[in-house]
Amino acid sequence: MPYLGRSPGSGVRTRFIYAATAGQTSFSGNDSNSVSLAYEDTLYMDVYQNGVLLKPVTDYAATTGTSVVLVTGANTDDVVEMIVYDTFAVADTVSAKDGGTFSGNMAMGGTLTLAGNADFNGNLDVDGTTDLDTTNVVGAFTVTGDVTLNDGSPNLRLNDTDVSRFVDILYGTRVATFRNTMASGEDIDTVEPSMVFSFKDDGETRTAMTIDHDAATTIHSSGGATPTYSHTNNGEGLTFRYNDDSGARAADIVATGNTPAGATMAMRFFTNPASTDNAAEVMRLQNGIVTKPLQPAFQVYKSSNDQNNIAADNSSVVVTWSAEAFDIGSNFASNTFTAPVTGKYLLTAKLRISDPDSASQYYILKLVCSNGDSFDIFDSNEYSSDLDYLTLQVTIVQDMDANDTAQVQITQQGGTSQSDIIGARHYSNFSGYLLG
Repeated sequence: MPYLGRSPGSGVRTRFIYAATAGQTSFSGNDSNSVSLAYEDTLYMDVYQNGVLLKPVTDYAATTGTSVVLVTGANTDDVVEMIVYDTFAVADTVSAKDGGTFSGNMAMGGTLTLAGNADFNGNLDVDGTTDLDTTNVVGAFTVTGDVTLNDGSPNLRLNDTDVSRFVDILYGTRVATFRNTMASGEDIDTVEPSMVFSFKDDGETRTAMTIDHDAATTIHSSGGATPTYSHTNNGEGLTFRYNDDSGARAADIVATGNTPAGATMAMRFFTNPASTDNAAEVMRLQNGIVTKPLQPAFQVYKSSNDQNNIAADNSSVVVTWSAEAFDIGSNFASNTFTAPVTGKYLLTAKLRISDPDSASQYYILKLVCSNGDSFDIFDSNEYSSDLDYLTLQVTIVQDMDANDTAQVQITQQGGTSQSDIIGARHYSNFSGYLLG
């Protein structure tokens, strides 16, 4: 037989037992049996103290649903007990077995699932103010005409004709449209269908996105005519493209190849958007290797012995560079590198010196940077006679802000001004690279 209230396994009352401390008035939370106090209606709760039934309001207060507060504090080890009874009411129900009729309104707090058909003899209230006209709803909710949710407010229109398939969402004269140009049963290679998302306001239609049958996607600008983003998948590669306001390409990402060994991805910018010949590739990923063709980097060197008899008066002599191996970004000029952007730069300088004077105190090779200098020092007075050659080298990862500079200098302290800088790329050079 059916039960009202809790199922037989749960019982119809709950007992909460607390052992009081001296002067305790408030009882809540877990009791002596780790059962947390809870009640819904104080009319269905009895409170006992040492077996004596207490009177509501006079002896205790119960207003929160989770606590009971005694008017007079309990003594140590007093037993305070609450018995809470399950509450229920006999509802005005419709038989689950035989069915019936709801004469009033019915509200659903969750999802209503129907195993069969839903038949409506009148109107279906959609939003509390507007009805869904069910005149054209036939059979298993097949719509042969328009479905108007709210005249003059947000609407939904489904349209199936011989030339187009539409889903329109309307607000007054404004329409958002999803269109599929392929009909059921048509061959995708013959029809070459597309899906178009567009908007219309006061008679002007603007296409927002188009998906073609070859998986190409185009997202248009606010004006509707100029595509600002598109991607194309031709089976061998995938292209993401961003266009400028004129519709010409401004940047793209091209991925090609269908095997790990042959796969590449390149990011390009176009100095002349009208021509693909002016693409400037800024990054390439191939075989797990990342290259950055525009990453700032340089190497300069001495091509001849043009700095001889270095001053021996402890002055800082700027090293001049007569030849350039490479300068990506054109950031090296007048014997000085200027950082184009803020970042960490790997800088290295090497000089080969002839006839270092043993009577001098030391030679110093310096990387002089805006954010701090680096040195390589050689104590030449440790030798009893002059050396034939001396190689000095400095390498540093330098923190540089945009427009910071780096320059190579050499110093000789004491002795005779007799040392020359050997001019050859493999002997005397200055290099730098932006790490990131």
